[in-house]
Amino acid sequence: MRRLSFLSLAVCLAFSACGPSRYVMDLEMRTVSKSGVDLNGKLISVIYLDDGRPENTAFSRGMASGFASSLEKDYGMPEGAIGLYSMPLDKGSDYASRDSLFNILMDTGVDVVFMFDTVRFGSMTVSAPAKIASKASADSAYLSTCSIPFSMKLFCYDGMNQADKVRSFTGSSNASPDIYSDGNQSRDALRQKAFAVLETEAVSSGNTISESFSPQWKTEQFSFMYFENETWYSAIEKAANFDWKGATEIWIGMMSSNDPLKRSCAAYNIATVCHIVGNDFLAREWLDRSDAENQLDASATLRKRLK
Repeated sequence: MRRLSFLSLAVCLAFSACGPSRYVMDLEMRTVSKSGVDLNGKLISVIYLDDGRPENTAFSRGMASGFASSLEKDYGMPEGAIGLYSMPLDKGSDYASRDSLFNILMDTGVDVVFMFDTVRFGSMTVSAPAKIASKASADSAYLSTCSIPFSMKLFCYDGMNQADKVRSFTGSSNASPDIYSDGNQSRDALRQKAFAVLETEAVSSGNTISESFSPQWKTEQFSFMYFENETWYSAIEKAANFDWKGATEIWIGMMSSNDPLKRSCAAYNIATVCHIVGNDFLAREWLDRSDAENQLDASATLRKRLK
């Protein structure tokens, strides 16, 4: 979640002279990616196939690495949180099948597995060496621009998705590595040098591919119930500063109140926090408890979100 703007206080509701008021917060909440694959809170592994050809393997490794690294940043994961694995290509295997990816998912112990199929390259073009203007050593005084079209296929299996099926994604682009030389090397030699540096280009491609799986952000408004005393004010202040743990501890203490309305408001606030931090299962339990104590008007809106 992200704070959209500083939190605004709105006394929208006054049930009675000593009834609750409502504190309103605007937050940007992380939602499902453009691809429709929901990665929020899930364990992920990324696999790339090794067909034994060094240039193909290097490119696939770089693409998978860039893909995993970008997802880690976009979902706030620590570096290395997404497992990166290589797998020898078995031409007799159907890697797009549910059973194949399910077995890999179980072996790696994750919720979602991505698999990069072997990359397919088109014909490479190499420009004639051109002398560069800046000072450089003799063996790097000339620049050739290469262009290599490639196509890729990515399989994804989410073990937590009820659809229980493999999703396939395809794409094509051009890698354009710059090759430095002494100006006397043959086109074949330049092509070999281009393939040697393709992994760096592949990382950038992996970064681009990950954008379709990165979270989108949606502005949502949340409310917390409070009463006119210092303890309730303290809980609201902690929530306003994203101290969800501190606010929740205060509201849990309020569950011992003799007033069912206050118990209902405290449980409702805890349910809201659970939803914000991504634990909808626990949010439903707390919202059920809130409704059992006293049915709040705000409950229906939160329950609709939880569905």
